[in-house]
Amino acid sequence: MRKAIWVFGIVVLVTYIIYQAYFVFMPRVVVENISGEEIKLVEVKLPNNKLVFDSIAVPSVHTIYYSLNQGDGVYKYRVVYMDGKIRMGECGYVTANEFGKSYRFVLRPNRVITCNH
Repeated sequence: MRKAIWVFGIVVLVTYIIYQAYFVFMPRVVVENISGEEIKLVEVKLPNNKLVFDSIAVPSVHTIYYSLNQGDGVYKYRVVYMDGKIRMGECGYVTANEFGKSYRFVLRPNRVITCNH
């Protein structure tokens, strides 16, 4: 019985470690809203994915992880404000197998959008 409990504990621990490692190694896009206004929608297009962040409150930070399997290209973004106005642009470079990359979009006052990694 004690051996079964030890085996179960080790299996749970290994599963937890693998789960956490996923979040360390997978690339991600982070959207931070410090603009002073709620955002209706943020879309970020990658060569092989489209990430959608719905209704982003102030202040808040949201993260979406994406596949390592990407083509070469840029991050293209589209921000829809609550009044219906849209800001679009592109920045940064994405390619395949970027382990642990974190690309950050910051929505600032006066509808200024900055991005960096």
